[in-house]
Amino acid sequence: MLFLTPAYSAEPQSANPDTTPRGGESTHDLTGLSLEELYNLDVIQLSVIGGHTHPAHEIMFGYQFMFMDMGDHLSGTRDVSEAKILRHFPSASTGMTVEEHMVEVMYAPTNKLTVMAMLPIKRIDMDMVMDGFHFTEHSAGVSDLQVLALYTVLGSVTKGHRLIINLGMSFPTGSIDEKNTILGETFKLEYPMQLGSGTYDFRPGLTYLGESKKWAWGAETRTALRFGRNGSGYRLGNEYELTGWVGYAVTDWFAPSLRV
Repeated sequence: MLFLTPAYSAEPQSANPDTTPRGGESTHDLTGLSLEELYNLDVIQLSVIGGHTHPAHEIMFGYQFMFMDMGDHLSGTRDVSEAKILRHFPSASTGMTVEEHMVEVMYAPTNKLTVMAMLPIKRIDMDMVMDGFHFTEHSAGVSDLQVLALYTVLGSVTKGHRLIINLGMSFPTGSIDEKNTILGETFKLEYPMQLGSGTYDFRPGLTYLGESKKWAWGAETRTALRFGRNGSGYRLGNEYELTGWVGYAVTDWFAPSLRV
C-alpha cells in the first residue's frame, strides 16, 4: 500500500500558543515548515482521521493518493489456490488493484473543533479467469462523500496529550450499479468493484495523540455503521478498525514510525 499526501493550509495570525509550531514561528504555507514542525501540526499522520485537527480559523486543503495491489486468496488464515476456487465457482480473481485520489477540505471554527469533508475518487481493476479465458473488470468514479467533526475533549497540543472524538456521516454519492461488457454480455460487477456503499453510514471514532520531546504515539478506533439497505437490496457489513503507532524524530527531516 502506498500513500502520498501534499497539503496546503492558511490561517490568521494568532497569539494562541496552540496555533504555533514547536519552532515558534507562525506560517501560512505548510511548504515552508520543517518535517518536525509538520509532525507537530499532525499533517503527516496518514489516514489517521483524528490527527487532522487545526488551530481556530485555519483552513486546510489536502490530497492523498493511495495504491493497493492485492493477490492470492485466503479462507480464514488458509491459502486457497485458484484451481480449488474454480472447482466450486465458474470464475476466480487472479489479482486486484485500487487507485484512490482523496480530496479533503478542513476548517477549524475553534481550537477544539475541526470539521472536514473528504471525497474519494477511485479506479478499481480486477483480473479474472473463467473457463481458461482471462479478462479484466474495471470501474472508476466518485466514491462516497464523508463529512466529519473532530472535537478535542481532553488536552491540547501544548500539553502533549489529546483525546479527540470523531463523529461523521458518509453519503451514498458512489455508484452501486457499475457494469461491464465481456464477450458481448453485460453484467453487474461484484460488491468489491462497486464505488460506494449505497447507504448512509454513521462513522464514530475516538483518537488519542501523545508526544514528549522527540517521541510521538497514539491510537485510534473507527467504525462504519450502515443504515438500512441500498437501492439494490443489500447493505455492506459494518466496519471496525483499531490502530496504534509510535514514532521518533531522529532529525528535523527524518521521523520513522511503526504502526499496527
